[in-house]
Amino acid sequence: METKLQMASYAVEALSDTVIRNYIIQVEVADRVIRVWYYDRCGIMNSTAIDIFSVDFAIVIFCFMRFRDEDWGFFPNPIRPGAIFDLDNGITVKLVDFIEPHRYYGLVGRCTNVLTATSDEFPDTALIVKASFQPRTRLPREAEVIDQLKARLPDKHDNLPTVYGSKVIPVTSSFRTGLPALARYLQELRDLVIMLCQPLNAITSLETVEMFKKAFCDIVRCVYIIECSCLN
Repeated sequence: METKLQMASYAVEALSDTVIRNYIIQVEVADRVIRVWYYDRCGIMNSTAIDIFSVDFAIVIFCFMRFRDEDWGFFPNPIRPGAIFDLDNGITVKLVDFIEPHRYYGLVGRCTNVLTATSDEFPDTALIVKASFQPRTRLPREAEVIDQLKARLPDKHDNLPTVYGSKVIPVTSSFRTGLPALARYLQELRDLVIMLCQPLNAITSLETVEMFKKAFCDIVRCVYIIECSCLN
């Protein structure tokens, strides 16, 4: 059990230290057998025991020798300071640095990270990028939800961010797609969603009780609209 916990802790570190990996592959060695472990933001899988003197072991090593970076789970263009992305609306954004209080530490989940950013289209505007792994079936996306909320609540813009663009990066995993028999045991795949918007101040920065009441009521109205499935 100690070995499994140690391997899981390595996986958590690798998946939490910037968004550069989609999944992690590790090999557990015990006496003359190995087990291949696979970790992603949907869960964990492992192989049966493989004898190091068997043909199966040779096949595993041969496969590992032919792996490309993306086969090891690396993103071609990872979310990290200095990365440049073209959003779906054509806006180019450059990531600057992580905002530390908003970094996610964990294995399964959205792995939400927030970074400061710049864009030539908005040279004098403070910008942030929110990157998160969202369930593939979660529709509409967050940027669309915000736009529809603004249309329904035109007087509540002070407490809703201005979204300048977004991009959905499909996440693929040959391990999961190649094992359809396990599909019913696995959570659905998540895609990487990045959203460019303006930063908002913390609710603790509000100076008066009336300002807090207004912000709180705005939040309740937005949640009510979403929960009542008014966004189509």
